[in-house]
Amino acid sequence: MALLSNRRASRRPWALVAAPVLGLAACSTSPGSTGPTGTAAPSGTAATGTAAPGGSATGPSFTTLVELAKALDAKGVTCKLQYEALHDEATGKQELSLCTVDGDLLELVIWTDPATVPKLVASVGPDGGAVAYGRNWTVSGKKAAVARRIAGALGGAVAGG
Repeated sequence: MALLSNRRASRRPWALVAAPVLGLAACSTSPGSTGPTGTAAPSGTAATGTAAPGGSATGPSFTTLVELAKALDAKGVTCKLQYEALHDEATGKQELSLCTVDGDLLELVIWTDPATVPKLVASVGPDGGAVAYGRNWTVSGKKAAVARRIAGALGGAVAGG
C-alpha cells in the first residue's frame, strides 16, 4: 500500500496529507451506514456547488464513505467502493477508499476534522487533478468533468482541473 501512497502523492501534492493513512498497520472497515447528514445544497446551486470562504462547501456532510457512495448511487453516479473503507484508528481523522467513475480512479476521503478540507483545497495546483469537496469530504481524481459530476450529485464544489 505504501507504493500507492507514494505514487498518488507524487501526482497530487495535497495527497501527502492523506497518504499516511494508507501506511497504517492498524486498519479496519467502517460500520454500515444510515444515510447522509446535514443539509442539501441550496436550490439554484451550480453543478460545481457553492464554495464558502476558505474553501469549504455547502451541502451534506457524511459519517462514512458507504453513505457518500450511496448518495452518489441515488443520483445516478455508480461508485462501487473497492473496499468499504480504511479508518485511521490512531487519530480518527479520516476514512479512505477508492472507486472508479467514468474511467477515472477516485480517492474518497471523509475527514472527521472539517478544517482539513479547506487546507487540502487550497493546496490543489493546476497539475494536481481535480477535487470535488464538501463540508467534510473530498473526492479526488484526474478528470475535471468527473469532479464536476460528483460535486453536482452531492451539492459540493470543485477545485483544480
